[in-house]
Amino acid sequence: MHTTIKRKIRPSVMTTIFENFASIVNVKYFKAQTSLNGDEKVYYEITIRHNEEQNPKEQLNKAIALIKKEASPTEMIFRVDNSKDFKGTIFAIFPHDVVDYHGHVTTYQHVGQHCSGDYHHMMNTSKPAKEEEYKDLYNELKGSGYNIKVTCRRNKDKYNKSYREMRKMYSQD
Repeated sequence: MHTTIKRKIRPSVMTTIFENFASIVNVKYFKAQTSLNGDEKVYYEITIRHNEEQNPKEQLNKAIALIKKEASPTEMIFRVDNSKDFKGTIFAIFPHDVVDYHGHVTTYQHVGQHCSGDYHHMMNTSKPAKEEEYKDLYNELKGSGYNIKVTCRRNKDKYNKSYREMRKMYSQD
């Protein structure tokens, strides 16, 4: 038997589900228009192979709930850009999510969304965003499934651990 479920799930959660259930899950990524103003939301269409007596929707929902519950919060720093080209742009820095050998970390903004940048440069060319300034970006990230912990600076030990893990991962290739 096959059961198809359409869900809006954060990509990292979907990756975990796929890794743990690869033998019984087939995943299709798609976008769907959700309102008259043309907003699009990202969804995954999940097809699960199962026995008749199994309830795949219940199994998947339990797995998603467990993954979300166990997911530690993602620390983010919300800033307002002061540089001449992007003055006033609100962005989030993921201070412990190292993405390359240069030590760049993940950032996020409304336009362009995920990218990477130099932590020190971003901190030096921006100022802390006030809660009312970053509220929309916070809600966008929360809606994508992030469990957010707002912070004002990075923890050097967490950053160094993430950097070592990234280097270890790439040195195995």
